[in-house]
Amino acid sequence: MLDSLGMFTTLLDSSNQIKAGKEIAKDALVKHKKFDVGNIENAENIVVAGMGGSGLIGDLISAVGAFDIELPIHILKSSSLPAFVSQKTLFLAVSFSGNTAETLIATEEAKNRGASIVSISTGGRLKELSKNQGFLSIEINPEVSSPIPMPRAGFFQMAAAALTFLTEVNLYKNNHLEKAVPHISKRVEELATERSSAYNLAKDLGGTIPLISAASGIGAVAARRLKNQINENSKTPAFFSEVPEAFHNELVGWGVQGDVTRQVFSLVTLRSDFEPSGFNLDKAIEVATEMQEEVVSNCFKVSAEGSTALCQLFDLVVFGDFVSLYLADLLGVDPGPIPAVDELKSRI
Repeated sequence: MLDSLGMFTTLLDSSNQIKAGKEIAKDALVKHKKFDVGNIENAENIVVAGMGGSGLIGDLISAVGAFDIELPIHILKSSSLPAFVSQKTLFLAVSFSGNTAETLIATEEAKNRGASIVSISTGGRLKELSKNQGFLSIEINPEVSSPIPMPRAGFFQMAAAALTFLTEVNLYKNNHLEKAVPHISKRVEELATERSSAYNLAKDLGGTIPLISAASGIGAVAARRLKNQINENSKTPAFFSEVPEAFHNELVGWGVQGDVTRQVFSLVTLRSDFEPSGFNLDKAIEVATEMQEEVVSNCFKVSAEGSTALCQLFDLVVFGDFVSLYLADLLGVDPGPIPAVDELKSRI
């Protein structure tokens, strides 16, 4: 496998990343003696700011927090704060590098509005800002058992750190990270082979463009992650949609260009046991898939494994990460570097 940055090796270390994320969050709270938990307990809303792989942490908190976190959660993937951010806001700034421009701008503005700020990074300007202003800084360890070569490869450590922090300040009541560690360790072992279902899916996707569909909540987070990983690791176009919303619009768009779409697109549906209730979603997905079968190359279903919502979300993420790396291998591309992003940054 062509893998100059060791992305595959880092993925094999996912369960250790979860363990490390838990420890660094707890250590940060112990070391930061001036951190006022009382301000957090009085918070009326949570804002999670981040871009790219770091930005997915906000999506995760919102999805798993829907079951346990009573405060409203706003996900910020830009530099502009919503008007409600104030002294009553818990502001989580997530940037693996610590130098993400949009996150830094938003954090400065949150500071000016008096929000309680917690940063998660490996260092950079975000760590420096946190140190100078006395914010709680949770520092990601990029050298766990295997080095973390790119921000998106540090997902599990960042996720575990964020969820552990929220647990320690009594905002996230049912933290299932302990169950997630052995589950992900087992799944990595199962998926790290060319006989695995992840490899078979990558092979079956062939030269088509994946359309990833999932129900709102944890499925949609995993779908966005898979789409992004195929874009970045496999250097391939991919798109995702969220149901039931897509049943009200996107489904209609498959009516005319069937001769083209059935040569180009494959549908990948992610399922979990923690999908929205109160609507006959199973039947709707079944019918929609039957309708789309006529106009796409292939339809595939991936079912999450695990006993909790967090385990199933992590399960879908690690499965998708393997798919993206196997697809990169089959296409003969290096999964680590992202030259298109580098070029864009150099030209603006």
